Amino acid sequence: MIPSSIHRRGPWGRLLQGRAVASAFLIGSATPLALTGQDAEGAGRHPLTLEEALRRAEINNPRYQQAVNDLTLNRLDRSDAWLSLLPTPQVTVLSTGMSWNLQTVAQNIFGEFEENPDRRMIRSSSSAQRFGGSLVFDFRQVLNLRVQDMQAIMRAVTATAEHRMLHAEVTSAFLAAQERAGQLALEDELVRRAQQALELTQRLSVIGRRGRLDVLSAEIDLADREAQREGLRSDLHAAHLALRHAMGSPDHEHVELVLIPLQQLDLVAFDEEALVAEALVRSARLGQAIIQQEIAQRGMTSQRFRWLPTLSVFANTARHTFQRDGGGAFFQPNPGGEWSRNIGFQINLPDLGQGLRIRNDMERSRVQFRHQAEAVRQVQLDVEKEVRGILRELRQGQRSLALQERRANLAETRLALQLEAYGLGRGSFLELQNARDQAAAAKRTTLQTSYALERTRLGLERILGRPFGG
Repeated sequence: MIPSSIHRRGPWGRLLQGRAVASAFLIGSATPLALTGQDAEGAGRHPLTLEEALRRAEINNPRYQQAVNDLTLNRLDRSDAWLSLLPTPQVTVLSTGMSWNLQTVAQNIFGEFEENPDRRMIRSSSSAQRFGGSLVFDFRQVLNLRVQDMQAIMRAVTATAEHRMLHAEVTSAFLAAQERAGQLALEDELVRRAQQALELTQRLSVIGRRGRLDVLSAEIDLADREAQREGLRSDLHAAHLALRHAMGSPDHEHVELVLIPLQQLDLVAFDEEALVAEALVRSARLGQAIIQQEIAQRGMTSQRFRWLPTLSVFANTARHTFQRDGGGAFFQPNPGGEWSRNIGFQINLPDLGQGLRIRNDMERSRVQFRHQAEAVRQVQLDVEKEVRGILRELRQGQRSLALQERRANLAETRLALQLEAYGLGRGSFLELQNARDQAAAAKRTTLQTSYALERTRLGLERILGRPFGG
């Protein structure tokens, strides 16, 4: 309470009253926004750092886990490629059978068929064993080994790109939730100021310095602030859900974000041309395009290899036993026949009748290679444009942030003067409300500009694959 004796001290008393009210109204405005988790709503929540959020995302995010799982296919594909170059074993441990043949016709001495007067069932049996192997050598199979290597590199680069994308997504979601928390803290401060303004207006109305209209305006202003704060609480909850979705977290625990400081950039110390050159080397998207170009080149070479002959080599040894009119040879695990051995090779020339089709396929592979070469150039241009654009946005963002901070400081100074005048009975509540709205808007814009600058920096980190800033 402000002592009533102050009101009876003339102009100096009124001046002290105005400054005391302004000091009480603006107290805490210089306190930086922080997520301490010590309020009633934050009770029982677990602290969540950015590092912990990234660790959870690497374990639980489905899209990233798919990219990691694809890496296990490298070993299998390479094994298949080598198996195509190795001989194919052929092992027949036992092939056995039995057949029954009822002879109802017979052939006479003139070669004519007539009804067999001696109709009988003839039973025969056989068993065989065979061991051997074959090898088909095609030059395209040798080239396929290199293609498999490129596929393995592609999967590794894709996993790297997904890892960078995941880090950028989780960090962006974390910053979005932190920004919403900062906005909510700002609204809490504005609600507190609106409450103090209402109390001040009610005191001034008691001594006749303010009317009922000002009190109603202060009450409406407080209700509007509280409604806006409730909307921001809903936005903060949605930001937490987005963060949990980015992490792929299966749990629904309540967390309290541990504040991460925003980076202070010194763009003067960075060489733009060096950053562009580094981005062209480290960009995962460009790496994928280059590998696709290499695969297209291998495909073009593979089409040329279709004109080369293929060589087939085979060798086997076998033994066989057969018994007619009896089942003694059925299911003999050790056939009694002699072992026979066969060795041979075969050269298969390309089908010249398919020459036109082969030539068309070769031309298509050349066109595909040229397409991939142009795709690499396009990605290079896109990466360079993106890096230069991000650096330009960072410079502009830093200038905008400095201007917004200066504007916020001026708006706070104007609010203090306006509040002091309002406490002395000069100026209307609408003027005070307008000054407070301008100060709040300046703070909101400063907060938004700070986080927009941070998100832009994260875009450059995603391209470079390393931290950027200091």
